[in-house]
Amino acid sequence: MKKIYLKLTALAITAAMLLAFSACGGEEPSADSTDPALVESAAVTSNETETPSDVEAESQAVPASGEEPATQNGGGTDTPSTSKSPVTDNQAALTLYNNAANDVKSSKPAMTKERWTEFESLGKGGGSLEFLRDSINKLIPRPQDEVYSNGTNYNEIFPAIGQSWSSKLTLNEIQSISCTDDGSNYIVDMTLVSEDIPTSVTDYSTTKIGKAMAVNPGVELQKGVESVNGKLTGWDQTYHDCTIHAVVDKNTGKLKETTHTLYFSLTLKGNVVIPLPSNGVTVNLKITEIYTFS
Repeated sequence: MKKIYLKLTALAITAAMLLAFSACGGEEPSADSTDPALVESAAVTSNETETPSDVEAESQAVPASGEEPATQNGGGTDTPSTSKSPVTDNQAALTLYNNAANDVKSSKPAMTKERWTEFESLGKGGGSLEFLRDSINKLIPRPQDEVYSNGTNYNEIFPAIGQSWSSKLTLNEIQSISCTDDGSNYIVDMTLVSEDIPTSVTDYSTTKIGKAMAVNPGVELQKGVESVNGKLTGWDQTYHDCTIHAVVDKNTGKLKETTHTLYFSLTLKGNVVIPLPSNGVTVNLKITEIYTFS
């Protein structure tokens, strides 16, 4: 199912580029970069086998609050006055999430996974080609929800893919984070730092985004492109403002639900039915993944 979905996504991207070249006379995309977004996620295998307890210990060793990256909009991470924060600092909020996420692979609860990809625009900055969005999105299928029973091994299913742990995030990978109390749950919201991931990277668990989210291996997209007699010589990836929204049970500390939203820009080089410009063609997409536990 995953390979079929990736192939169809690749075909949809191919259609997007062909329509774009048809609509604007084959112009190369603008070099201006203001609104990149993202592509389909897939499994990545690694030899790393750290346990959740290793991860928890590592999360305690992140920089002190004085060394934290700046938060978005120039402000801090104070919660709204209408909410009660269950933690006193950013590190405590991140540790709360890391522990809950890593517990998924050790306690193996029942889980439902939803995932879909949305085409945002073509070319860095998008803009003039955004009228293609609705047409292209109709070509990208939304796969059926995946349902897993209690006791499932989630190492190849729940991020980080291919690992026995789910999150190794430290404050160095976080733009902003907040934690609020809705009475029954702790709500953790975070935005990850932006990151460029070159074609040469194969172990995504060593990247910032890959420490907690599913990074797309370009080789899977290449297979889809090859199915229409294309060939990619490169697929540089740029992630920006990716978010995690997690609902953690106050009484048990376990995840009830987590939503991963990835904004991704993929610059393709080579040829997809027709030769691409020497500087490549940039496709901007958004991936949404929702994991619900019971």
